Amino acid sequence: MHRDHGWVGFAADSVNPTTGTACYSTDRLQQIGAPAGVRAMPPWCDRGQPPEPCSIDALHRTAGTGDLDTLIWCDGLWMRAGQWQTDNVRNFYLGGYLWRDFPADGTSEATGYPCYTQGRLDREDVPAGLRAYLMVCEDAR
Repeated sequence: MHRDHGWVGFAADSVNPTTGTACYSTDRLQQIGAPAGVRAMPPWCDRGQPPEPCSIDALHRTAGTGDLDTLIWCDGLWMRAGQWQTDNVRNFYLGGYLWRDFPADGTSEATGYPCYTQGRLDREDVPAGLRAYLMVCEDAR
């Protein structure tokens, strides 16, 4: 955490008995003045266990995902989720403790649907299971 005279480290106040990782209680985070966004990210101590990564509960920890209620595909590092009976579908990758958007590179001229460049899919090592749902940009606009 950055203070007036530089960066200051704070020791964890507990260890998660299930995972063995250091964690901070809500009281400790409040005590050191951590902002709300930071309080949501450290490993759980006094909030029980985090939800399984491949769950709607885990996805809903990410801001702006409350309308997504259907898990389409997930391998624990990549996810495709959507809103039931709509074309509101998004792709995500796990970044730390939160799911992060994996935005499209463009839209297909022919269909208007989101598409991804082959090079990016390869660079980002997007798994075949998710690639099966994605359109490769051939004629992106």
